[in-house]
Amino acid sequence: MHWTESGTNNCINSWRVVFSLPDMESLLKKSRLKSCFILILIVLLLAACMNSDQVYQEEINLSGKGLTEIPPGVFKNKKLKRLGLGAKGFMAYSNISVMPDSPNYITVIPEEIGQLTELKGINLLCNKVTLLPGSFAKLNNLEFLDLSFNELDIHTEKHKFYGMQKLKYLSIMGNRFDSSDLADLRKHLNPQVRIIATLKDLQSR
Repeated sequence: MHWTESGTNNCINSWRVVFSLPDMESLLKKSRLKSCFILILIVLLLAACMNSDQVYQEEINLSGKGLTEIPPGVFKNKKLKRLGLGAKGFMAYSNISVMPDSPNYITVIPEEIGQLTELKGINLLCNKVTLLPGSFAKLNNLEFLDLSFNELDIHTEKHKFYGMQKLKYLSIMGNRFDSSDLADLRKHLNPQVRIIATLKDLQSR
């Protein structure tokens, strides 16, 4: 095929019409905007996934970590059902003498614990908790609560358990209480609850 100068010029002019410079700039801008939009969308999706894992995690086990306080992030898990904050285990020599295996050393339970209303189980075995927050009484879905070998005065704390009618297991062994405190707990709690107050209670069943 033979190209004349006139034909060549016409062809070039035609391409200029179809792919003029302003159109190319517009396409590039649209492409960049699209890429930015996709990148933003990916970042948002990743953030949503990370937040979802954090907020909807159902179990956190921090037992045996040597903790002195509960990490604040725990209280963001509104769907949390099981929370492990105790020692990995223990060897008890009497009702008040114990050798814990890898204990924590938590002394304060923050008021934020009351936000975790879906909790079904808490293990605080072998810590140094002296007082439970008032919001603890809001944990009415608890079925398992191990407070063994802390420094609680059950006489002043027992009323916080009265609303926990779903409790099946409550261990207060190794804290301060007397027979009248046990009687009050049995009076106000679910009749089927198993209350562990001594080593003998622990070894039974």
